[in-house]
Amino acid sequence: MEQGFASLVAFGSCIALILTCLAVGLWWVSTGLRLRTWPDRQTIIIGTICLAAPASILALSLLAQDRLDPFNRSSFNSQVWKTCVKDRNSRRGGMTRSLLRHHLRPGMTKAEVLALLGPPDGEGGANSEHLRDEDKRLNRSVLLYALGAWSGFRMDEDFLSVIFDNSDRVVAVLWWQS
Repeated sequence: MEQGFASLVAFGSCIALILTCLAVGLWWVSTGLRLRTWPDRQTIIIGTICLAAPASILALSLLAQDRLDPFNRSSFNSQVWKTCVKDRNSRRGGMTRSLLRHHLRPGMTKAEVLALLGPPDGEGGANSEHLRDEDKRLNRSVLLYALGAWSGFRMDEDFLSVIFDNSDRVVAVLWWQS
């Protein structure tokens, strides 16, 4: 089973369970209010479980989110990044979150980025199709790195665009899917 599909199924199951628990809990509360009686001990336990379960499931799913993320599988390693082959299963994809969180920062020079990531898989200037309209208007340049096919159902390739201003400093990093 593909990782993207598995996480989608897990997310859908969590949402269905949360909604079911909330519906049962609300039914329990409304029944007690209509009867104007305090429920017995067993009903209190069941109602508490039904109302507490959604919060627990949501907390667990948020904790597991990073573990299910295919872009968060390993710490960034410059040597591994530089030697990765450009294919659908590139190890770059698994290091992307670590790269963006801890290594690649706005204001870095193009030389620093090249030292960190190595030569790009593509690059372009103002006419590059990988730039936003604003970046084209400002005549910015871009270095393009292929990450492999990691998001969704792994049908499309993922890319990282590092965008530089006219003084060759990083102004933006875009992570996108083709």
